[in-house]
Amino acid sequence: LLEPPSLPPPRRRGRGRAASVAAAAVGVATAAVTACHGFSLVAEALPASFTLGFRKLGWKGMRASRGAVGTVDGTMLALSRDAALEAGVPEDRVEEIVRLAVELGALGAEPLSDPLTLLRFYNARGEEVDAAADMHRDTTAWRADYCLSDLMSAHGEGGDYKSDGSRSGESSEWSWHTKPSTPEAQFASRHGFFGRLSQPSPDNEPILVWRIGSPDYAGIVRENLVDVFLRAWVVHMEDALQASRAASLRDRRVIPAR
Repeated sequence: LLEPPSLPPPRRRGRGRAASVAAAAVGVATAAVTACHGFSLVAEALPASFTLGFRKLGWKGMRASRGAVGTVDGTMLALSRDAALEAGVPEDRVEEIVRLAVELGALGAEPLSDPLTLLRFYNARGEEVDAAADMHRDTTAWRADYCLSDLMSAHGEGGDYKSDGSRSGESSEWSWHTKPSTPEAQFASRHGFFGRLSQPSPDNEPILVWRIGSPDYAGIVRENLVDVFLRAWVVHMEDALQASRAASLRDRRVIPAR
């Protein structure tokens, strides 16, 4: 749920092309399921007041360390160990998440920089801080380049974004819902085969519904609609990420989508 999906271009016409798209769709779905369950750690998350300012929960000045980036008036801002623990990071991972925050020069909950979301990046890259930092930078760069804010506005309403793809509202709240406002978004909404239920599971996990067997993949390829559905899929993945992220912050533990 942290990296943009990509569907490879079809290699052959006819059934071969449809099969290629179908296989790619299943592959993306499988990867997303793996990611969701890979992030299902027993952890505590942030109180709602966290996003009012990291300083309230222990973001404090410290001297710049080797490899760290991001300073204010020459002073490095870093997540304190106590703040990370209060946010819900497991004790055996706190030091590494603090290191990751310093490496990224994180100054607040955005972009995707609250401790539990940093923990997701850390887990997704085999608990390697440098690799997690690279993944975070690549992800935030892609979100800005992809004009995610415009895409989410075209497909729904209720989520506030900045032009760089980061959230501008309270990270512990997610009220975005589908309400397509452009011809493309309306078409994708009518013919889409994925979505999120309005109510979560008893464990407060967002529930995703994928009807992988229902689409006419040959028709999607024939009518040059792959990019249309790919953009709709990106919206769906962003909705799933932000819904699970908000639930995590409220429940003080990392919550995956199901």
